[in-house]
Amino acid sequence: MYSTYKNGANKATGIIYDLFRGDSFICTFTHRLNRNFNDPVAPSNDKIITYSTWHDNYVPDESPNENGVSKLSKINRGDVNAVKLGSWITIKVRSSYNLSIRSLDERYIEEKATMGRARGFYPLQQASADGGYKIPNSYLINDGFGSTVGEKIYNTLPDAPYYNTSYKDRIIYSDVNIQDAYKNGYRTFRSASITDYTKQYGKIVKLLDWYGHIICVFEHGVGILPVNERIESGDGIGGPVFIDNNRILPEVPSMISDKFGSRWKDSIIKTPYAIYGVDTSTKKIWKITGSTTLPTLSVISDFKVETFLKEHLNADDNESNLYIALKNVKTHYNQTKSDVIFTFYMDKESTERRLGPDDK
Repeated sequence: MYSTYKNGANKATGIIYDLFRGDSFICTFTHRLNRNFNDPVAPSNDKIITYSTWHDNYVPDESPNENGVSKLSKINRGDVNAVKLGSWITIKVRSSYNLSIRSLDERYIEEKATMGRARGFYPLQQASADGGYKIPNSYLINDGFGSTVGEKIYNTLPDAPYYNTSYKDRIIYSDVNIQDAYKNGYRTFRSASITDYTKQYGKIVKLLDWYGHIICVFEHGVGILPVNERIESGDGIGGPVFIDNNRILPEVPSMISDKFGSRWKDSIIKTPYAIYGVDTSTKKIWKITGSTTLPTLSVISDFKVETFLKEHLNADDNESNLYIALKNVKTHYNQTKSDVIFTFYMDKESTERRLGPDDK
């Protein structure tokens, strides 16, 4: 409730208005007024053995005898705590919380195990004075059903119709396919089978298999991703001992080169002897050789070929769009002659002339 004053008058002379924020709920609320104690020895006991234990032994002004014993010590505490006490009142309540939508309070685990039930309320639980109901009521209320809200935080959003989220450095792998199985594992992708890599080397352009590992070609780098990597922890009589990793792909790739990569997917090919690629940013042609334990990247376009590439390989640094028959960087492998041919066709003026403004 808020108070305000008319025409800016002070509290003594102004007119006060009561302004209520939000809505309120009218609830039928039942509250238990009293209940008996839970005896530590028998908390759910409701059977009285000696009904007169309190009447016969409760003498408030009696002093202890010569042995220091009074009649109060003869009172059977279990019989007193077994007396069924309980009264309930049902009223109409107007509240900012919907008190009719409460829930069981199961946070007191030991109490639930002893009494056989969690803290509840009427009419979810019966209004009973038995020993098993000598526990407090539940006042566990979901704040989401309340009309009173907290502070509002306003975030300034850009004037854009949508957000562009890029997943160009994400690898999603499927399950292993089992031959003659009813379910195709290659078509099963799980939520945990996702690995995101750093954008430090640009987006992922192409993935190639290399001796059971994966060669990952970025725009400005080349890395190797071991599959189901195992770490050798020792060597014994039976052979080496390995520690298995629960991840299929590593979180960080082992970089073969952080200087050369490729923006053009068709310029990267795999031959039985090496992997070749063209980097249009640095005007280099590179190849990867070696086994899976020690692959190396070397540049094969030095001297005259490099001069030719600098003069004729006129791709922009940020250009990687493929236009069929107009612009592309492609590498071919002739298996018969064991030759690798690198082709470039990217006439920028011809591309701009043949493509309309909507096609770029």
